[in-house]
Amino acid sequence: ALFVVHPIEGVVSMLQNLLAPLSCPVWGLQCTEKAPLASIQDLASFYIEQVKKVQRKGPYTLCGYSFGACVAFEMGIQFEKIGEKVSLVLLDGSPTYVATHTGNYKSRGVDKTGEEAGALTYFMQLFKDVDFQKVKQELLSQPSW
Repeated sequence: ALFVVHPIEGVVSMLQNLLAPLSCPVWGLQCTEKAPLASIQDLASFYIEQVKKVQRKGPYTLCGYSFGACVAFEMGIQFEKIGEKVSLVLLDGSPTYVATHTGNYKSRGVDKTGEEAGALTYFMQLFKDVDFQKVKQELLSQPSW
């Protein structure tokens, strides 16, 4: 199954045409009155509870659209902390949010070689403990973005 996290508007209906042709079950996570909105971490935990009502064990495939990409990313972190495998698909992953965090990295005077890989790795470190050099080199070794 694919679990889709809504954009800031709180609904996933705008993705219906994109997701309809998929051959797997698709579940939309939408913001309801019960959803905690104090933090992305709280919202992610709440959505994990909802996902587990449908699929008790992983691996999980999560898709986040815009703001939902941040929530899906956090869900992935929380799932991994409890030993679950997760695949992420991030659509238009809140570019302003990402730019703010990666801008902090770029402002430190990093050389231009591998700047994008370094910025993305820095962003990952904000959410997960990763070996900066190892992840950056892995990104640089890929044939394309």
